[in-house]
Amino acid sequence: MGNFDWVPAKFREGPWHPACAAYLVVVTAWIWSECAQGFAQEPFPSFEPVQAWTLSWYYNAAAFAWISLMVYKIFCSGMGWTSWGMYTVWSWTFTWMRHGLSAAAPFKPEWTAFNEQIRFPMLVQATLTFAVWNAVIGPSIYAQMTTPEMKASFCRFFGNFLWRQMHVYNIVYAAVNGIWGSPGRSLTKSDFAVALAICLIYAYFYLVVMDRLGVHYYLVFSPRTPFALISWTLLFACYYACFPVWNVILTKYS
Repeated sequence: MGNFDWVPAKFREGPWHPACAAYLVVVTAWIWSECAQGFAQEPFPSFEPVQAWTLSWYYNAAAFAWISLMVYKIFCSGMGWTSWGMYTVWSWTFTWMRHGLSAAAPFKPEWTAFNEQIRFPMLVQATLTFAVWNAVIGPSIYAQMTTPEMKASFCRFFGNFLWRQMHVYNIVYAAVNGIWGSPGRSLTKSDFAVALAICLIYAYFYLVVMDRLGVHYYLVFSPRTPFALISWTLLFACYYACFPVWNVILTKYS
């Protein structure tokens, strides 16, 4: 449809680089191993749901309603369902789910286990969305805008109220929910394994589905150049870096 013609052809046309295909196979096996070890060595502990009618419960309910409105606005936007090809919207969806599950937990305690399993995935995704978008992805896309009109269009689209919610305020919602919005606890290897598995699912969705449709949100992750080996590795390194940081924070406030 021409929406991504601004992306250099080397990132959107032609076959994958062989090294990238091999790397994806290795990463898949590695994450499978991490999941097996995590669930065997440090399974999820027992969980307590949020208590109804407390201040934290009211926060979760109100934030869920607000984020639901933003999700509706995303779906009604010009991009519609294709927005869910973005890691940003993927992350926003997990933040939305966890607030909703936290609010529903007192009445549906059987949902508590799943809610706890996505605590760290929500936190790490929000952290990376905030940090990587504002420090790397956004500036790199802006640099590809060659005319004042293109730059102005970029600023209007990604600087509007809705996208500020997902790229800036997202970390606030996630942190409040993860630290205070539900009973605190330390993280386990299972938390890390689930986060890696969700990241891998997104990677396959982006590379196998969105890329084939010609949707190229993140040119640095294109599998057509060996540069992706660096960006993919840095992405997983960020997961490793975020885990101990969030574990210290959650342990301190648990």
